[in-house]
Amino acid sequence: MKPRKQWLGPPHQLLYSFLAVAVVLVGVMLWLGWKLLRQDQELASQRLQEIRESATDLAVAALQKSLSRIEEQMTRLVSLAPIERRRQAAADAGTLTDDCALILFQPDAADDFPERRLPFYPAVPRQPEPPASLFAEAERLEFRQLNSAKAVEALREPARSPEPQIRAAALLRIARNYRKLGRWNEALAAYGELATVKAAQIEMLPPELVALQAHLRVFEQANRVEAARQEATLLQDGLRERRWRLTRGPYEFHAGEARRILGQTGQSPESVETLALASAAEALYQEWRGDLADTGKRILWESNQPLLSIWRQANDGLALLLLGPRWLEARLNENRGSTFAREGIAVILTDAEGRLVLGRQVTGSPRQALRLASETQLPWNVHAVTVDPDAVLGPARTRSGILVAALGLISALILAGAYLVGRAVTREMAVSRLQSEFVSSVSHEFRTPLSSLCLLSDLLASGRVAGEADRNEYYSVLVRESRRLRRLVEGLLNFGRMEAGAMQYRFETIDPAELVRELSNDFQHEVEASGYRIEVTAGKDAPLVNADRTALGSVVWNLLDNAVKYSPACRQVWVDVLQDGGRAAIRVRDCGLGIPVSEQRSIFEKFTRGEAARRGGIGGTGVGLAMVQSIMAAHGGEVRLESEPGRGSTFTLLLPGAS
Repeated sequence: MKPRKQWLGPPHQLLYSFLAVAVVLVGVMLWLGWKLLRQDQELASQRLQEIRESATDLAVAALQKSLSRIEEQMTRLVSLAPIERRRQAAADAGTLTDDCALILFQPDAADDFPERRLPFYPAVPRQPEPPASLFAEAERLEFRQLNSAKAVEALREPARSPEPQIRAAALLRIARNYRKLGRWNEALAAYGELATVKAAQIEMLPPELVALQAHLRVFEQANRVEAARQEATLLQDGLRERRWRLTRGPYEFHAGEARRILGQTGQSPESVETLALASAAEALYQEWRGDLADTGKRILWESNQPLLSIWRQANDGLALLLLGPRWLEARLNENRGSTFAREGIAVILTDAEGRLVLGRQVTGSPRQALRLASETQLPWNVHAVTVDPDAVLGPARTRSGILVAALGLISALILAGAYLVGRAVTREMAVSRLQSEFVSSVSHEFRTPLSSLCLLSDLLASGRVAGEADRNEYYSVLVRESRRLRRLVEGLLNFGRMEAGAMQYRFETIDPAELVRELSNDFQHEVEASGYRIEVTAGKDAPLVNADRTALGSVVWNLLDNAVKYSPACRQVWVDVLQDGGRAAIRVRDCGLGIPVSEQRSIFEKFTRGEAARRGGIGGTGVGLAMVQSIMAAHGGEVRLESEPGRGSTFTLLLPGAS
């Protein structure tokens, strides 16, 4: 393979032109690709914004539809008779999520749907207290005469009354007097009997709850810790199971007592959502008792929980619907919610102050679509935020990656193609130039001996010879030039055969030292007139070789001829025959011009001549060393070159020994 400088030599401008055109084409293609990528990214961003706008509109439509249906249900609900209203409310509440409640208010009561959703109520029905005259004698004995035993006897008759209110009041007083007497077991029994009284109230509290609270007090006074804890557990379970209808004050008091006795810290075991529902119901009830519009809806914040309140007034009460975030989420999910998730969109609701009602806060400054409450007539601002851009941008990024890869591959192919085409054209032109130089060199090489042959033949034929000595000299020159011409012709013919792969070799066992001596003697006669001297040193240990005598002789002759041609100043050539690692080595050394390292490989290629030969006008065909290398390869040998400019060259032929 030629060195880079060789095949990039003249006309290397052609290769540069190919590469320049390829670079321009690649640059234009990359610029167009970059513009296409930018356009694709802009289209993807526009697509994201369109998806956000569409998601916002869908969410608004879904919420408007759901609220419209809810408001129609509320309007229809308050138009019903009280009994039908309760039945319809129970049916409508069956579709509500756990953070919602439907409440029917009356002036002194409230009913929640689903039942027992609220831990406490804005109001509970109040039952009339029994006549004070029934207990006047017992209270006189208890408080004035301080005779609790007689007070208990006075209360025996009311305690057997069929009226639940009278019976409950009597049992409460009996238990109190037993506690004053220190008769704890009788007091507990009275409280136990009190707990069984149904459909009664004691200061607006159910008798069972009053009895449980009294048991706690008795056990605490009696220092019965474990029994008190058991009663506190029963009290807490009853509150959690909504066993009693309580207003906020009693609920919080009894829940606090249970937690105190059980050693619990923190808030009520009730969920924040249900406490928020009860607090919101109480707030709306108080407004209703004051001045509340007949219809309306707004967001209430209780315990940091956003609740949408929708109410309608009836002639005998108020219907209130409280909707939590999970209800809103369910409405969105049943209306394209899965589509939002697939497209990487999160729908967020905020109130007029910007507080988060539904969804999670997105950090940073995400791009979003927004519909204000003022334009949608909804209680919330509706946001659509892209939380997963890959859901939409993923295909665009895949396309961009494919486009970048394709552009890179095409660019590489264009550059590689331009490089290879330019290199091929440059090499072909270089070969063409070398062939032209070869024809010129061959013509010159043939012209010299032919001129001599023609001149001397004319002199001899015309008899213009001074004497017999000159005639003999002319004949010698004719013979020498004829042989030279024959070697040139045979060399070119052999080179042609080698190029065609038709070279035939006749191998035989020969002595390389003997062959070198014969060739050196013949060559000495050729160059003796020019003052050159061939010095041969043949070692006795050089092995015999299997070789074609003629072919090997042409190799040695070629090296001797080159040594003489490239040694214009030094007229001495040294030839050594020796053994080198079991192989025969023929070394031809001169002190001539030398060969630069950059040319030491290329000179073995056909038609290639060194720069020194061209500058010095040294004749040659440029195929000699190519033949040397080909012949040595056919003999299983190799050629080694050691050279330094200005200090000569050494060519070593290495041939395997004959077996």
